[in-house]
Amino acid sequence: DTLRFDEAELEKIRAFFTAWGRTMPENNKKQAMVPTHGRKIPNANGTAPGMIFEDQAAPGKYAVLLPGPPKELQPMFLKPTYAELYDHFKTIAESVPETPVLLYNNPGRVGYTLSAQLVEELAHTVPNIVGMKDTSGDITQTSEFIRRTRDVEFKVFGGKDTLLYASLCHGAVGGVCTAANFMPELITDVYNKYAAGDLAGSLEAQFKLNPVRLSMDAASFPVAAKDMANLR
Repeated sequence: DTLRFDEAELEKIRAFFTAWGRTMPENNKKQAMVPTHGRKIPNANGTAPGMIFEDQAAPGKYAVLLPGPPKELQPMFLKPTYAELYDHFKTIAESVPETPVLLYNNPGRVGYTLSAQLVEELAHTVPNIVGMKDTSGDITQTSEFIRRTRDVEFKVFGGKDTLLYASLCHGAVGGVCTAANFMPELITDVYNKYAAGDLAGSLEAQFKLNPVRLSMDAASFPVAAKDMANLR
């Protein structure tokens, strides 16, 4: 097989860079090359499509190429069901019954989210699953995790730096924040003022933090966090 240029694929790649606040480098045009006789596999989480090539000399034999980054690769073929996720977390927790276990909801990295119903069931049926970090960036979902589990003192931590104050207002017990690795004073200022009852001060501290955290979005993860740490 040979490769051909796909204009629609190029526009999709450009759209990704635009969403990231960046200009697409010329080098990325190569990612718009797709099979002439085979077919491309859409990649909703990154710039490079997958590809399927069929051996023209031996029909029925195929070569499959998939993107390398795990956050792009995994969602292309693995989206576990509710029952599979429940059994997965339950099995892990029960293998270490004396160890408190925290769930981690990070749909931006794995391509699917933990539902509020799933977290509620795990919190009520598996004793040592005691909390979670929610990096969904969806404050309604964070609030639902808290509302559905508050009767068993399940602890929810906000995972989005820019929503730390909002998460605390909805009942989160704290945050697990990227910026704490290089500017911990910005994170602790939001939390400490909130805990002291200074809501206006906590919100102002959040507004001070947000431009710093948002400035990192133009770079890929975790490069920006490492660069920020080196600057300190």
